[in-house]
Amino acid sequence: GGDAIKRAIDAAVEDVEQRLRESIRQGTDKDVVIRQYEDRMRELVESNSALEAKTRSASEAAQLLSRQKNDMDAASHRNTEALDQMAEEYSRLAAESEIRQQRDKLHIEELSR
Repeated sequence: GGDAIKRAIDAAVEDVEQRLRESIRQGTDKDVVIRQYEDRMRELVESNSALEAKTRSASEAAQLLSRQKNDMDAASHRNTEALDQMAEEYSRLAAESEIRQQRDKLHIEELSR
Protein backbone atom coordinates (compact mmCIF):
# COMPACT_ATOMS: atom_id res chain seq x y z
CA GLY A 1 0.00 0.00 0.00
CA GLY A 2 1.43 3.32 1.16
CA ASP A 3 4.97 1.97 1.66
CA ALA A 4 5.19 0.72 -1.92
CA ILE A 5 4.01 4.08 -3.24
CA LYS A 6 6.50 5.96 -1.02
CA ARG A 7 9.32 3.70 -2.27
CA ALA A 8 8.24 4.29 -5.86
CA ILE A 9 8.22 8.06 -5.31
CA ASP A 10 11.65 7.97 -3.63
CA ALA A 11 12.96 5.87 -6.51
CA ALA A 12 11.49 8.32 -9.04
CA VAL A 13 13.06 11.29 -7.23
CA GLU A 14 16.43 9.52 -7.13
CA ASP A 15 16.09 8.59 -10.80
CA VAL A 16 15.34 12.19 -11.77
CA GLU A 17 18.20 13.60 -9.67
CA GLN A 18 20.50 11.12 -11.37
CA ARG A 19 19.20 12.15 -14.81
CA LEU A 20 19.54 15.85 -13.96
CA ARG A 21 23.17 15.33 -12.94
CA GLU A 22 23.70 13.34 -16.15
CA SER A 23 22.00 16.01 -18.29
CA ILE A 24 24.07 18.78 -16.69
CA ARG A 25 27.23 16.79 -17.40
CA GLN A 26 26.18 16.16 -21.02
CA GLY A 27 24.73 19.64 -21.49
CA THR A 28 21.24 18.36 -22.42
CA ASP A 29 18.08 20.33 -21.67
CA LYS A 30 17.13 20.21 -17.99
CA ASP A 31 13.50 21.08 -18.85
CA VAL A 32 13.12 17.77 -20.69
CA VAL A 33 14.27 15.85 -17.62
CA ILE A 34 12.03 17.91 -15.33
CA ARG A 35 9.03 17.28 -17.62
CA GLN A 36 9.75 13.53 -17.54
CA TYR A 37 9.96 13.75 -13.75
CA GLU A 38 6.59 15.56 -13.55
CA ASP A 39 5.00 12.96 -15.83
CA ARG A 40 6.35 10.14 -13.68
CA MET A 41 5.06 11.80 -10.50
CA ARG A 42 1.63 12.32 -12.09
CA GLU A 43 1.52 8.62 -13.04
CA LEU A 44 2.40 7.62 -9.47
CA VAL A 45 -0.24 9.91 -7.97
CA GLU A 46 -2.88 8.59 -10.37
CA SER A 47 -2.01 4.96 -9.67
CA ASN A 48 -2.07 5.71 -5.93
CA SER A 49 -5.56 7.25 -6.28
CA ALA A 50 -6.74 4.23 -8.26
CA LEU A 51 -5.39 1.89 -5.56
CA GLU A 52 -7.08 3.90 -2.81
CA ALA A 53 -10.39 3.81 -4.70
CA LYS A 54 -10.10 0.03 -5.17
CA THR A 55 -9.29 -0.47 -1.50
CA ARG A 56 -12.20 1.73 -0.50
CA SER A 57 -14.69 -0.08 -2.73
CA ALA A 58 -13.41 -3.47 -1.50
CA SER A 59 -13.87 -2.46 2.11
CA GLU A 60 -17.33 -1.02 1.36
CA ALA A 61 -18.29 -4.30 -0.32
CA ALA A 62 -17.05 -6.21 2.73
CA GLN A 63 -19.10 -3.99 5.05
CA LEU A 64 -22.19 -4.44 2.88
CA LEU A 65 -21.77 -8.25 2.90
CA SER A 66 -21.31 -8.19 6.65
CA ARG A 67 -24.49 -6.11 7.08
CA GLN A 68 -26.42 -8.46 4.77
CA LYS A 69 -25.19 -11.48 6.74
CA ASN A 70 -26.27 -9.83 10.01
CA ASP A 71 -29.69 -9.04 8.49
CA MET A 72 -30.04 -12.65 7.34
CA ASP A 73 -29.01 -13.97 10.75
CA ALA A 74 -31.58 -11.69 12.40
CA ALA A 75 -34.29 -12.77 9.95
CA SER A 76 -33.42 -16.42 10.54
CA HIS A 77 -33.62 -15.85 14.29
CA ARG A 78 -37.05 -14.17 13.91
CA ASN A 79 -38.26 -17.09 11.74
CA THR A 80 -37.10 -19.59 14.33
CA GLU A 81 -38.93 -17.68 17.07
CA ALA A 82 -42.08 -17.50 14.94
CA LEU A 83 -41.91 -21.24 14.24
CA ASP A 84 -41.46 -21.97 17.95
CA GLN A 85 -44.50 -19.82 18.76
CA MET A 86 -46.54 -21.58 16.08
CA ALA A 87 -45.51 -24.97 17.43
CA GLU A 88 -46.52 -23.94 20.96
CA GLU A 89 -49.83 -22.56 19.72
CA TYR A 90 -50.44 -25.74 17.73
CA SER A 91 -49.77 -28.04 20.66
CA ARG A 92 -51.97 -25.86 22.91
CA LEU A 93 -54.80 -26.06 20.36
CA ALA A 94 -54.25 -29.80 19.96
CA ALA A 95 -54.42 -30.25 23.75
CA GLU A 96 -57.61 -28.16 23.96
CA SER A 97 -59.13 -30.14 21.13
CA GLU A 98 -58.16 -33.41 22.85
CA ILE A 99 -59.73 -32.23 26.12
CA ARG A 100 -62.87 -31.14 24.27
CA GLN A 101 -63.13 -34.53 22.54
CA GLN A 102 -62.70 -36.37 25.86
CA ARG A 103 -65.35 -34.15 27.44
CA ASP A 104 -67.75 -34.72 24.55
CA LYS A 105 -67.14 -38.48 24.76
CA LEU A 106 -67.85 -38.47 28.50
CA HIS A 107 -70.92 -36.35 27.91
CA ILE A 108 -72.21 -38.76 25.24
CA GLU A 109 -71.53 -41.75 27.54
CA GLU A 110 -73.46 -40.03 30.36
CA LEU A 111 -76.36 -39.34 28.03
CA SER A 112 -76.42 -42.89 26.76
CA ARG A 113 -76.61 -44.27 30.31
